[in-house]
Amino acid sequence: MATEHNYVVWTDLDSERRLSRLLIANPTSIQMIRSWLHVVLIDTMYKTNKQKWPLCEIIGMTPTNYNFLVAFCLMRDEAAVSYSWVLERLKDIYGRVQTPNVIVTDRKEDLSAAIRVVFPDARHLLCVWHIGNDVENMVDKLCGGKRNQQGKIFRQTKWNTLVNSLTILEFENRWEGIVSTRLTRNRRVVRYLAVT
Repeated sequence: MATEHNYVVWTDLDSERRLSRLLIANPTSIQMIRSWLHVVLIDTMYKTNKQKWPLCEIIGMTPTNYNFLVAFCLMRDEAAVSYSWVLERLKDIYGRVQTPNVIVTDRKEDLSAAIRVVFPDARHLLCVWHIGNDVENMVDKLCGGKRNQQGKIFRQTKWNTLVNSLTILEFENRWEGIVSTRLTRNRRVVRYLAVT
């Protein structure tokens, strides 16, 4: 169906000729990423299909902060070789134009390694949303679990204020306020944040 509607389709088969990766890109999205090529976001979802394979999404961003789906890929696994294959297809999508300046991902080590090899000149940034989730979970863990919602409260107040700092000085002042404030009765949170 994808090829009938002029979608670009790449497949990769294993040594036994079984499908191991399938990437599909809309031709309109290919033109868009070639026009707005500077920022790419890559994220993977889990257990959203019958085979429970990871679904990797490649998303572009316009200069007006709108995003669009460039391609998606079903992968048998999340090994570095799978991510390298996906990134090589992204390079094919770009064609002869410049490659992305910035690639935003979560903290997957295999994806990070593949980016360093396939797009060595691109800046690799971590997604603020994923970092916020990690911070929230860590604060919950240090404060006795999710039931008291300390992680959520911290993220919505102190953390989001810190992340939205407009200057280095503002960031440093807010950070100092976080470290010096007693967040909860559990002082381990403050010590943890001061070290990380």
